[in-house]
Amino acid sequence: MVEGRLEKIKWSRYESPNLNLSWTPMMEQDCYHFGNKSPSCATTAIKLITLKSKRVIEKHCINKDSMSTTRIIYILKKFGYDVKVVSKSNITYCAWYQMPLNQNHLLVINARVDSEENSCYVIHKSKVWHNGSGSDINPLFFLNKPTQDVLLISHKKWSY
Repeated sequence: MVEGRLEKIKWSRYESPNLNLSWTPMMEQDCYHFGNKSPSCATTAIKLITLKSKRVIEKHCINKDSMSTTRIIYILKKFGYDVKVVSKSNITYCAWYQMPLNQNHLLVINARVDSEENSCYVIHKSKVWHNGSGSDINPLFFLNKPTQDVLLISHKKWSY
């Protein structure tokens, strides 16, 4: 996670209790695949959040082989989502006993998975989603796959 600049975030404004993520086989068929391999995790993350088609998402992609965090932010904002970068500075801008993030926050995490590759994960309601499949979060997962960027996503249709 980046140090980042100090920016006070009103964390409750970004809660999404009415959001229920789900992945269907039809969504899998519509995802971008690299040479018949697994779908692009960034494209899949955007699709899971926005429910937009592959073609709509691809119109905003520069490189079909990979997608930067900056491009993910751009695409989500283009589709009307509010996106904040979570940094060490803004996550710790509270009393030591406060926990700014909770299970109602939707996070997109860019994590380093090996010496050459990052991967994109979506976290919401104690589930981690990657390439369309959701599973319970292992508390050690992001220690073994270090976080590079964390995005906090919200949309007015998900709020209280």
